[in-house]
Amino acid sequence: VSLEFRHDGLLTVAATKTVTINGSITAGLTQIFDTTAATSAIAFGETGLVSDVWCQWWGALPSASAAVNTAAIQDCFDQVHATRDRVINVHICNGDYTISDTIALTGSLDGDGFSLNGHETAAIIQETNAKNGLKFDTFAGLVIKDIRIIGDTSATGNGLWLLSNRAAKIDNVYLKGFSHALHSENGVLNTYNNISGNGALY
Repeated sequence: VSLEFRHDGLLTVAATKTVTINGSITAGLTQIFDTTAATSAIAFGETGLVSDVWCQWWGALPSASAAVNTAAIQDCFDQVHATRDRVINVHICNGDYTISDTIALTGSLDGDGFSLNGHETAAIIQETNAKNGLKFDTFAGLVIKDIRIIGDTSATGNGLWLLSNRAAKIDNVYLKGFSHALHSENGVLNTYNNISGNGALY
């Protein structure tokens, strides 16, 4: 079954339930999934018809509060990553997305990849001191590209924290306002291209 969302159409998942989508999705850059109920989730079947998703589908918006954006982006990352048979590309674009907590994701080195594309138009802005921007732990084939990650001027966390990743590709990422702009440890065969902004690399 293919899904097409029009005119503010919204799929709301009840608490403790998971909706598995085996067909394709047609939608604009608006919220189409509501997984705010406890342990509710969207899953993507093994058909492979969904290869790209947008954080906006979970409710992330430049106009949304930091709390809403944090929950929406984290839900998007978690639910996409749960599809372990393939990498689904995650996109975010067209504005500044304020967050209030670290967006973190943990994988495994057993062929577990993740891809995030900001299209040179999106910024993740951490408004809370002592919090990180994005943290990725134990991925093989992580891709982060074309995005800005900005912290509060007094932020003491890491802008992009990479822990125990293998063959990560970090390309065209702007980092500003953290104690450590890019913090990478225990990585193997990672590549970095056009990393800019202020802050220490660690």
